[in-house]
Amino acid sequence: FAARQRRACGRLLRSAVVEDDMHSVAVRRWVEDVVVGKDFCPWAGPADAAGRVRVVTSSSASPEGVLEDLAAEAQQLASEATTAAEEMLPGVATTTLLACPHVEEWQDFDAFHT
Repeated sequence: FAARQRRACGRLLRSAVVEDDMHSVAVRRWVEDVVVGKDFCPWAGPADAAGRVRVVTSSSASPEGVLEDLAAEAQQLASEATTAAEEMLPGVATTTLLACPHVEEWQDFDAFHT
């Protein structure tokens, strides 16, 4: 469990994301099997092979908490992605997928989608 604090737009953001839990593992498997495996995105395969796709799970149970986690992940990408893109460093994330399984009002996909 990784808890981070970041400053973005003048305010302190607290991020609580989990790596390698059952949710992020399922999303990673979907990326490998569907997005990369079916070649839906020509950039996904090389980025994934280079370890530049980060998959994490928000531990937040509220939309506001997920938004904070998303902002913290975006801030992390902004600080790391510039160097990674310029130097093409393997293992430095340039893409993050944030799974959000704990927000009760998002459990019903049809309600969330509309």
